[in-house]
Amino acid sequence: KEIAQALGPEIGAAIREQIKIDRNEIAAALAPTIGRSIKEQVTLERDSMVDALYPVIGSTITRYLGEAIQEINEKVSQTFSTQGLKRKVQSKVQGVSEAELILREVSRFVVQAVFLIHKGSGLIIAEIKQPDQAEMEAEMVAGMLTAIRSFINDCIIQTGEISELNEIEYGDCKIIIEVAGYCYLAVVVKGDCPKAFIKKIRQTMTTLVLKYSQPIEEFDGDPDSVPEGIHSQIEALIRVATRLKTEQKPITLLILGSVILSLILIPWGIYQYRQHNLRQLETTLTTALGSEPELAIYALEVKAQGKKLALAGKVPSARLKDKVGKIAQQIAPNFQIENRIIAVKIPPDPVKVASEVKQMATIMNQISGISISANYQDSKVSLKGKVIKSEDIQKITQAFDKIEGVDSVIANLTVQPLPIPTRIYFNFGSTELVLKDLRGKLQPLAQYLKRYPDLKLRIIGYSHQQEQSRKHPELALERAQTIQNILEDLGIDRRRLEAEGKTERPGGVEENQEPWLSQTVLFEIIPLKSKEHKPAKP
Repeated sequence: KEIAQALGPEIGAAIREQIKIDRNEIAAALAPTIGRSIKEQVTLERDSMVDALYPVIGSTITRYLGEAIQEINEKVSQTFSTQGLKRKVQSKVQGVSEAELILREVSRFVVQAVFLIHKGSGLIIAEIKQPDQAEMEAEMVAGMLTAIRSFINDCIIQTGEISELNEIEYGDCKIIIEVAGYCYLAVVVKGDCPKAFIKKIRQTMTTLVLKYSQPIEEFDGDPDSVPEGIHSQIEALIRVATRLKTEQKPITLLILGSVILSLILIPWGIYQYRQHNLRQLETTLTTALGSEPELAIYALEVKAQGKKLALAGKVPSARLKDKVGKIAQQIAPNFQIENRIIAVKIPPDPVKVASEVKQMATIMNQISGISISANYQDSKVSLKGKVIKSEDIQKITQAFDKIEGVDSVIANLTVQPLPIPTRIYFNFGSTELVLKDLRGKLQPLAQYLKRYPDLKLRIIGYSHQQEQSRKHPELALERAQTIQNILEDLGIDRRRLEAEGKTERPGGVEENQEPWLSQTVLFEIIPLKSKEHKPAKP
């Protein structure tokens, strides 16, 4: 005791002097006892141990939080960049919020260090750190974790419960704790830890307990007593973490690439499908127009775009233009038709038009009662001839009018019905009609005039020299007027009837023939005047 009292004041000075001479020797001499000393200190004064470690841990956490917040700010500022768009797509695919993806990016999974700690003493059995990670005081970490575990087990967990501390979080870092047997693994990670890595930690812990239970139980702080297999198992954890991190990138890139490719290919495929349908519609309509004899010789263009169908080209008439539009509307009823076809009047071939005019005249002359001739010159047709009915003039004119290349028709046609061979004979010196002639001749004549209401009739009375008398000085005219009055009574307008008398022999009667042949009344049709017809061309 006296020796101790004498040497006590000098021990501190001796240690300081030895540190100056050889720092490593002092560290090597004290290292085996530091762990036990920390453990004993935790047992005696746990609160003071926590207070001593708080400044170190607090400053470390503060630094990491500052860096994390700065990185989050950078990610948020890149929202509309390429990386930001990539993040938006990824959030939709994975069904997570964009904020969570930002936090995942900030907290990239990294294993910073792995510690195998003796559960009873808190000594470091084995450790491994990433080369690029900041230096960690292994003994201090082990002491801190031991203190925290003891605090949880003694003060928080209720009596009778069996539980262990599994994880400690600070900032974006975690210390994952896996306890088994006489030791526990403390893995310091940063970022979102994959489930596969948690599984690997447990497998490693199982292997350590099964193979190295005895060396771990008897560990007293001497690193040389730790089997090499323990270090290999811990190093394997680092390698697994690195492999998981590299595997995640290709999968993410593959998913993201697939999404981007889908966003490109799906709209492109829809566009190509619609374009194919439009081209097919154009082909169908072009084929339909080509099958029409009137349209087959014209170059018509069909262009479908969206819900519009545009038609272009040139045709010789507005009728053909409208016909193209109707065909297009029938084939594509749900499309808006834009008919841009131009109706161009093509100058006709004069030789062809003259041939058609000649052919039309031939056809007309085959109709009973029509005898005409036609001449085509300078887009005009001149008609000459005779017809029975006046309405035939309009029909003939319209027929020539429809010929392409004919602008006007001049119809010099005379209405000349068939000759009326009827002759009515009178008694010598008389103006009275015989009753049988009224029924047999005048009534049919009245019906004929009613059938052709535009005809005018000239009634010519005849008499010879032997019939001249004071009683009937104008016997021939009186005979004609008698017939005129009877026809008026039968319903014929008097204005259509002209009466005149002649004292000469009627046509076909010779001088040596019987005189009674000149006691007669004949009938002539008064020809109508011709007219010019000029049709309106479109």
